[in-house]
Amino acid sequence: MYICELIITYIAKLVEKYYLEKYPIKKSASDTKYEINKSNLVNGIFDHLLYNILNNNITCDKLDQFCKSYIKLVHNKNNRSYPRTSKTPFTKWYIKGYSNLTKYMKIIEAITDNKINKLNKNLKMIARKIISINNINSPTIK
Repeated sequence: MYICELIITYIAKLVEKYYLEKYPIKKSASDTKYEINKSNLVNGIFDHLLYNILNNNITCDKLDQFCKSYIKLVHNKNNRSYPRTSKTPFTKWYIKGYSNLTKYMKIIEAITDNKINKLNKNLKMIARKIISINNINSPTIK
């Protein structure tokens, strides 16, 4: 897998070099930086370019067409930063500070200590399902 990743990386570097020599990126404002979207480039290599390379069927015209289709420039302002947020709340383990193992440990502790009402609403919902499936006698959950 490591060698395959290296091969794809080197192919991406070669395509980038070819593109930048043929279509140089113009420097505009000093506060903007242009880069090639690497994930789009690698997806294109997997989709189309790799087949042509393996079959020894690559030409300059095909490479130019590939570059026009899969190389997209992204412009970023220097020193930009955005807060790291989750688009779907409570799905990322780092938001609440626990992994699946500790999440279930908290639920089990709350059920055994009769402190289910102190859990957050998502953990309370999971605890409610566990209690109803196992018919555990527990205090009422609000």
